Amino acid sequence: LSITPEQFVDPGAQYLKKLNRKGKSNKNESQMNSENFKQDQYLGDFRVGSKRVRVIFRDHEYPDGDRVQILLNDRVVVANVLLLQNFKGFDFELEEGFNRIDFVALNQGESGPNTAEVQVYDEAGALQAADRWNLATGVKATYVIVKSPD
Repeated sequence: LSITPEQFVDPGAQYLKKLNRKGKSNKNESQMNSENFKQDQYLGDFRVGSKRVRVIFRDHEYPDGDRVQILLNDRVVVANVLLLQNFKGFDFELEEGFNRIDFVALNQGESGPNTAEVQVYDEAGALQAADRWNLATGVKATYVIVKSPD
């Protein structure tokens, strides 16, 4: 007579796989073709009447240590910022006429490319633009904001 030991099922096992995937896209960052991310990206342009804009951003993939530098009209306004899972942002004072905001990828984190979601709001809190980027190190994403005269 052969008796096999009783096997118990772990009730949490069916959820463990889902939890380990949480925060990651279906396509892993490291599986993406890096050649597609070695070109500067133009995110668009828009007109605002406000004196300042609020720019918020986050890592839209798995937070893996992506860092960016932010320039406003070719001047560094944020030298080095870490992209996290939650949004963080800055207010930028606009000059009359054309204003260019550049986001330069300082690295690609633990798994490239440098990934981010960015949103731009005017002084009234109205969403003006929303985009995502996938950048190789040293490549930039750019918005042009036209400030109307007061």
